[in-house]
Amino acid sequence: MKKLIYLIIPMIMLFLVSCDSRNNDNPTINVVISKDKIYTIGNYEEAEVTITLTGKDSQTKNARVNVEYDHDLITIMTNSADISTFITDEYGQATGTIIAKRVPGNVNLDFIVDKWHSSHQVKSIIVSDPEIINFVVSPDTLHADNQTLANIAVEVYPPLLTNYCYFTTTLGTLTADSTQFVSLNTKCVANNSIKSLVPGRAYITAKLKDYLNVSKTFEVLFN
Repeated sequence: MKKLIYLIIPMIMLFLVSCDSRNNDNPTINVVISKDKIYTIGNYEEAEVTITLTGKDSQTKNARVNVEYDHDLITIMTNSADISTFITDEYGQATGTIIAKRVPGNVNLDFIVDKWHSSHQVKSIIVSDPEIINFVVSPDTLHADNQTLANIAVEVYPPLLTNYCYFTTTLGTLTADSTQFVSLNTKCVANNSIKSLVPGRAYITAKLKDYLNVSKTFEVLFN
């Protein structure tokens, strides 16, 4: 009986080691996305994705890599007929293009190697409407004499040339209720100005014409 036990134990240990070896014998996946953020407008809505598998040829060549993501926010132009499947080449690589739709949000993408589901990598990308990246009023403290003007500059990205910026204020008089974005030293800027006869704090709000959910507010003191 003892001899039988001595024979069984090494066999069990060998089996466990072999199982462990099989579980670790998976291809390694590395995913690179060219941008952290893409936008809901043309020419700025794309990011390139590159997938690289490392392992045995039988694991990395012509391998299927499936990707799970929110189809309401993005779509992917893969190198196959399926927007959720990549096929690697002889070097274990596959490339594609992530394209934003017209709804902003955060997207998680889970890239999973077919047949080796434990080999996967999660990446994320932001889909954004155009953004007000700079809002300056100068000077931000001025006389309430109804003559002294403060200059307003709103910078947006991506460029929205031919689009308009709407302005409102809680105090004072704006030169215009809206102004058009123009190109200025590689920047896309809408300019305006404000004055006031009444002293106090003015809260000036800028909104993008076609993206009214995008806004910023600046505080100015008239004294």
